[in-house]
Amino acid sequence: TLQVGGGAASVIIVRDPTTIQLPTQVRNARDVLFVASQMHTRELRNIASRTRDDLFSITSSSSLPNFFIAVNGDLNPTIVLNPGEWIRLRVLWSGWTDGKLDLNIPGCEMQLLAKDGIYISDFPRRITTARIVPAGRADIMVRCMEESTTYTVHGAGQDNIANIKTFAGPIASTTSLEPWASAPPYPAYLTDLRSQPASPDCACTTEMDLGRVNGRKFNHHEMFHSSYLGAVVERLVVGYDHPYHQHVYPFQMISGFGSNGDYDIPGDWHDTVQGSGVIRYQPTVFSGKIMLHCHRLTHEDTGMMAIEQISADTTGTCTCVRNIHTGIRVMAIPYRVARTVLKSLFSSH
Repeated sequence: TLQVGGGAASVIIVRDPTTIQLPTQVRNARDVLFVASQMHTRELRNIASRTRDDLFSITSSSSLPNFFIAVNGDLNPTIVLNPGEWIRLRVLWSGWTDGKLDLNIPGCEMQLLAKDGIYISDFPRRITTARIVPAGRADIMVRCMEESTTYTVHGAGQDNIANIKTFAGPIASTTSLEPWASAPPYPAYLTDLRSQPASPDCACTTEMDLGRVNGRKFNHHEMFHSSYLGAVVERLVVGYDHPYHQHVYPFQMISGFGSNGDYDIPGDWHDTVQGSGVIRYQPTVFSGKIMLHCHRLTHEDTGMMAIEQISADTTGTCTCVRNIHTGIRVMAIPYRVARTVLKSLFSSH
């Protein structure tokens, strides 16, 4: 928490293999990194004090607010481009508490290209807001048409986390983006699973709540759900406001996870989602342990994580670990609502 909360987050870009034929405008677009970091100095001080270690301390300038968003380590940076120029905005939201980035640029065109490092199959997909969850990434093609204009970039509830400024001209392009000439060649572990049912006994529920996963604090001696190479694995993720993050294998969104406009649709691939819904994935390469956890890092730090086991035996079986706290959910409700509910209950007897 202290590392990411202090800004220790960056990106590694893995170049595409030559087998992927990118649309011309994407291939020619300039890469612009956009690492958005959540800076919350008061909360970081509280966390540092709980470590009871004098080596951990948080200091900040008195001129800075208690909460702000830094972009590439800077406060309110400016991206400069030609009017009509397509740029490939490579976004990382290194949020570590809660809340989506909800990136939008009023007045500019945003076309989604990839999420969590995986190209979407229906590019170009026009979006108005990129509802990126904590630890999520997105590649977005962006174009702003007006000359000599400053556009504000909004995100994480902040009106201005960055600016885009266009030169005086001329307009670089008015041409719409080309779609894929042919679908990207996805590897076997990204096979479309929307019409494939889960393998026998491979549909499990994973609930994150009360600082636990299925009612259990992390124990490195305990395995969580298990599957095997080649299985179609299904998970009903009940995450509430917790971002569910899974290592090793990306998963396909099948249903649920609320209304995120055109940013999230069934069939998209992720490694982090927030909310509740059904996902599927198919382990095809790596067996062994995979880590899953809440990406609100203070929750992960205190045990909201688990280990799934994937067997190398392609004729294996799946097992599910039940929730030992099923039906228990602590909720904060207004006093007037609670009073009304209790009154109705007692008046009926």
